[in-house]
Amino acid sequence: TIDETPDGGIHYDFLVGAARIPRAADRVAWANSIFGPSYNYESPVIEFDDGAQLPQWLIDECAEVTERVTEEVRWQDGDVVLIDNTRVMHGRRPILDTDRLVLNAQSFVR
Repeated sequence: TIDETPDGGIHYDFLVGAARIPRAADRVAWANSIFGPSYNYESPVIEFDDGAQLPQWLIDECAEVTERVTEEVRWQDGDVVLIDNTRVMHGRRPILDTDRLVLNAQSFVR
C-alpha cells in the first residue's frame, strides 16, 4: 500500500519474503534493510508478516555474516557504480559527500 503523508511525502507498506532466489541468480539472496537506518531517510520498520519484531540475535547474526563478506568500494572522483539490489547488497556507511548525484531507478516485476 502507498499513502501520501501530510507533508507531501509517501509512506508505503511492502510485503515480501526476506530471502529468495532472485531472477538471473542461482542462490538465495536477502535484503539488508533490517540494518537501517540509512543516512538519508527514516529507518524502515522491518517485521515478520504477523507484525512480530525481528529478535536482536537474528539481526546481530545477519550483521556479523554481512561484515565478513563486505567489500569496500575505494571511491575516487568521477567514479560510478551500478548496483543490482537483487544480487548485491549496498552498504549502510555514512554519506559524507552531500553534493553527490544519485540516480535511482526502481521497478517491480511479477
